Amino acid sequence: METLIGGNGNDFLTGSEVADVIIGNDGDDTLNGLGGDDILRGGNNNDIMRAGAGNDTMVGDKGSDVFTGGFGDDRMIWNDGDGSDIMRGNSGTDVTEFNGSVAQG
Repeated sequence: METLIGGNGNDFLTGSEVADVIIGNDGDDTLNGLGGDDILRGGNNNDIMRAGAGNDTMVGDKGSDVFTGGFGDDRMIWNDGDGSDIMRGNSGTDVTEFNGSVAQG
């Protein structure tokens, strides 16, 4: 397993063919998982997360994030206090998990 951690700026982080943990931190980050069962975690700003071929988990944070599932069975998590996120599945059986209250509108 490899771990990639972004800094305070706008980072572009891409995993490898093995399982990765990719953390964006601050800035408007782009996180890409490739092969393996990856964990992608955005930061405090607006992030783009793209799952890869494995069964990946994506977690946003504050800011408006975009989650895009890959070819595996992916999990997209929204927690109370997160921004207005967009979640897109792909092939596989993808799951969206909402923790907290979700405003209707």
